[in-house]
Amino acid sequence: MKKVIYCLLVVFFTTVFNFYSSAGIITLSGVYLGKNIYVQNTLTVNLKSFCTNDVYINDVKSTMNVNATAFEIDLSHLKLNAPVTIKITYKNDCKPQILNPYVIKAGISFQFNSFTVDNSAIVWTTKGERPKGKFVIEQQVNKVWVLLSEVPNKGSLVMNDYSFKMAHKQGLNVYRVKYVEADGQVYLTMDKLFSQCIWYLSFFG
Repeated sequence: MKKVIYCLLVVFFTTVFNFYSSAGIITLSGVYLGKNIYVQNTLTVNLKSFCTNDVYINDVKSTMNVNATAFEIDLSHLKLNAPVTIKITYKNDCKPQILNPYVIKAGISFQFNSFTVDNSAIVWTTKGERPKGKFVIEQQVNKVWVLLSEVPNKGSLVMNDYSFKMAHKQGLNVYRVKYVEADGQVYLTMDKLFSQCIWYLSFFG
């Protein structure tokens, strides 16, 4: 009976230790621009192990050796301008330091390049998109914005082209397109000359 209790206590304390030994996560997101990430790794308080536990690149666990005072996160397997998210798990009594986080910061924010409406479609172009976003196409009816459709984004930093076929009603037709990123950030189609968030085009039957 004592042996069973002892074994259970060992399992319990081992589980608790493992839980608290991985107490933090550093997350870094951006775009691969041809440079690798360098990390300064410290020792734990007891000086018996290094701070970093694991490194994940786009949610895939890396096999790199993190048991060193410094290590390099190799991103060369990624395509240039591809989105990248790096997660570093570390122990609870220390914290590694990313030395050059700016190398995956593209400095390109989302923007609508153009937004037009013709006789058969709504057409727009963008750049600076992030993965897993979407476009929300709306029409103003009696001063209320009504959802027409949602279109998944292409997720590229460079130019993206979109077209949504429409059957316009007689009279004035007012449309707008909203871009919603995965984190909830919202962008509206806007006039580049003024701070106007809606573009108008009239169709008369």
